[in-house]
Amino acid sequence: MANQRTCSLAHLSSAPSRQSGFTLVECLIILAIAAVMIMIVLPLYGNTAANAEIERFFDQFEEDFLYAQQLAIAESRRVEIRFFTNVPQYLIRYYAGKNIVLRPLPQGMTLETNLVNHTLTLNRRGHVSQGGKVFFYYEQGNKRHRKTFTFQIASGRIQGSP
Repeated sequence: MANQRTCSLAHLSSAPSRQSGFTLVECLIILAIAAVMIMIVLPLYGNTAANAEIERFFDQFEEDFLYAQQLAIAESRRVEIRFFTNVPQYLIRYYAGKNIVLRPLPQGMTLETNLVNHTLTLNRRGHVSQGGKVFFYYEQGNKRHRKTFTFQIASGRIQGSP
């Protein structure tokens, strides 16, 4: 039994050690890169949410206009859309009658019109009695924007332009 091998740890400790894994410096570099990427993406996401709110408002405004037209035609009554420049909102109501919808503007948005008494009147056929424009002003990022809606006389159409 002279050829028996003896177990010894001496040969293990003398061999160079190669462990797989990441060093602390490598992990910190990856974390720094991830943090920079998050800092770039988060402000873009915040603007996207604000942009979505603005777009939802304009979609709702167009739907409200179509709803006012439908009411005018269905009930054969004049319907008004009254715009308030001192309070950020607009009102849909029957001509000299009951209020139907009162809609606030998103925070920070203002409006101006060139309509007489800031009121758009739809006749019994749903046509605009007097043409004009409504200007909505809002901020996105650091820029001030304006969206214009044009109402053509004797027409049931609305045109929005950036």
